[in-house]
Amino acid sequence: MKILVILAVVIAVNTLNTKEEWNGDPLICELDLNPDPTPPGIQYPTFPDKAEFTLVETAHAISFNLSQFRQVMFQYFYDYSANKMIKVTNFNGIITLEYFYYNSLKTAIYSSNQFCTVKDIPVNLPSDSSSAIMIDNVYHIRPLEQFLAFTITSLNGTLIKPKYIGEDKIRGIPVDTWRTCVIDKTTYRTTKYDWSFAKPNFNMPGGQIRTSYPVQGRSRTSIMVNGSHIAEVDAVLNVFSYKPGIVEQADYFTPPKGVLCHGLVKDEDLVSLEDQGIQWPNLFSVRIGASTSKQMLWRNFHLRYNAQRKILRYDYKPIGNNLQEVVIDHETQHKYTIDRTTGACQITKNLEYDNVDVLKNPIEFFFKFQNYFLNSPKNAFQFVGIRNCRNSIQCIIFAISEGQFPPDTSESWIKTNLEWAWSKRESNSISPTGKYLFDYPVHLYLKLYRKTDDDQPVVENIQYEFYEFNQDVHENEFDVSVCYRSNDLLYKHVAFQLKMNRPISSTLEDVHLDRRVLLNNMVNQLTSTMDISRQRVSNLEIDHNKQNDTLYCIFTILDRPPLNNPADAISVLDARDRLKQGIDGGLFKFEISDGLGDTFIVSAIEGTLEDLKHLYLFDSNVQINNITVFINTTININNTVIVYKEEIREKTVLYQKGSQPGAIVGGLAVGLVFGILTLLIIYQIIIRRQSAGKEGGSGFPNISYRGKKTEEPTLTMDVPISSDA
Repeated sequence: MKILVILAVVIAVNTLNTKEEWNGDPLICELDLNPDPTPPGIQYPTFPDKAEFTLVETAHAISFNLSQFRQVMFQYFYDYSANKMIKVTNFNGIITLEYFYYNSLKTAIYSSNQFCTVKDIPVNLPSDSSSAIMIDNVYHIRPLEQFLAFTITSLNGTLIKPKYIGEDKIRGIPVDTWRTCVIDKTTYRTTKYDWSFAKPNFNMPGGQIRTSYPVQGRSRTSIMVNGSHIAEVDAVLNVFSYKPGIVEQADYFTPPKGVLCHGLVKDEDLVSLEDQGIQWPNLFSVRIGASTSKQMLWRNFHLRYNAQRKILRYDYKPIGNNLQEVVIDHETQHKYTIDRTTGACQITKNLEYDNVDVLKNPIEFFFKFQNYFLNSPKNAFQFVGIRNCRNSIQCIIFAISEGQFPPDTSESWIKTNLEWAWSKRESNSISPTGKYLFDYPVHLYLKLYRKTDDDQPVVENIQYEFYEFNQDVHENEFDVSVCYRSNDLLYKHVAFQLKMNRPISSTLEDVHLDRRVLLNNMVNQLTSTMDISRQRVSNLEIDHNKQNDTLYCIFTILDRPPLNNPADAISVLDARDRLKQGIDGGLFKFEISDGLGDTFIVSAIEGTLEDLKHLYLFDSNVQINNITVFINTTININNTVIVYKEEIREKTVLYQKGSQPGAIVGGLAVGLVFGILTLLIIYQIIIRRQSAGKEGGSGFPNISYRGKKTEEPTLTMDVPISSDA
């Protein structure tokens, strides 16, 4: 802690012959190696290992007949056990944060919550109580009594205690005061400290505390060169809100958001996110909100990702355009852009994005660098700390700095700091491999730096917030069959039946059977049999036919990807022929586990492959036409079995030629009758009200629109007007 503030003076110092010849300024104080013992009845101050307090320093400095006053407020968070300290300085409304890391002898200084400077912590500097000392061959923060310069350590390591100078009353608090003399031969400074502590029986605003309560410190410092004074400083240090411990949570001490300190951590100490338990799953879905410092309006998009298939999908609404679905297939290097309003689809072979304005198009910027964001560099991240995200989620923060990122844009960015925040689980959430696990990403924050033409720094930011993170993603969410229909590309609907070596009804109803595993095995067998990519199997549906206890599989075979060399993949007709050969040859089969350790075989029924004109999804509420087909078995040529081939058709209702005109005429007749009845009812109501009016006046009450201030005269006619007149 630098308690004193000295005017900056540039002086050519001619040092003395030896520093040992100088023993301090006797006009300030003289070092007392054997002070008198504390008088009876006076309690010697005690100090905790952790403390937080606020210190207001009022200083008056004089140098070469120049005088300067200033007042500074410091807030300290002192932790001897952790070997760290945080210092918050408020000078004329300008707040500076200093993080002291004594294990590495580094200080991170954050200014304006935008920039960071790293400095070395000095060692064994008597005039700087925040300097480090050596304890058990480790650089360490000084004990609190030495940090406050209440006690000092001589050059040979001997602890020198202060001298008791008497009682006093400060700010209405009765105190005991001790004096310490600090002589720094390296800087030729002599400082006298008078520290006052509240008497133990006095109740402070926070109640009685077990350790001593510092109330005020007074100091006087002189700097000498060649026996002459060049500067002198008087300071008063008032202590407020002293607590023998740290009451704030850990996230309170996390450095500012998006600010990274270069040089604070050695390159060999940087870590990978995967090694810290932060890893994207192979299959996930997440909704992301994006905003920038130049565009505060939040824009949203939906990301789905399948690492095994090397495919991802974005759903978003470009500015001034319809809702779009973008499917990027890294395996075939194709990008499908689907307009969800019109159904139009654009297929491109190039996966590169054009340069975008990162501050106006944060979503497109995420698309362009999605591979970098989802596949983080190795051994490049710095642990920042723990912070509360969105006021309730406890997050762990890791950050990385990239020079000249993003590249290839209209702005010349000097560097960009990227900060990942992932939700932090309880401490017992350890994976079987022993790694700590984190639930899901909470935000990605980018702080971008550039300089203007007049060399002034400009700071911008981009923020991505992640919501509804889950791994419930289905294969059909990456389907691009609509692109084949809208662009008149070839595709074919086919269907066939399968059987199992055990009753299907009981197997499918087994709660231990993972039906998604069944579907994935079916897809793998289809792609293997036809020798096509996974993307070419579309609209796959597997249903159970309870009538003959078989599985009914229906799907669409898409043609080879467009814009590709025809020799790179087979056509849709060749794929269909290979599937038929595999089914009829008894080669289409696979094993699946029921989740209890038992396996069973699923195999296609020979001769059941059929082409469909339309894609019929299996439904029990359909008409089934059984067609008898005779197929010779391979077991016995003389034996013949009957296989029922089911043609699935939707139920239809047939109408005669005159049915539609008859329906129209009938509807008109019903409407005419209803209208006549309504008119008759209204006519009867009118007649009844007129009859009531003749006998006792109108059936409707009088309505007055004015208040009854005075009683109006009534006009009576000699000859009343009536309908009989």
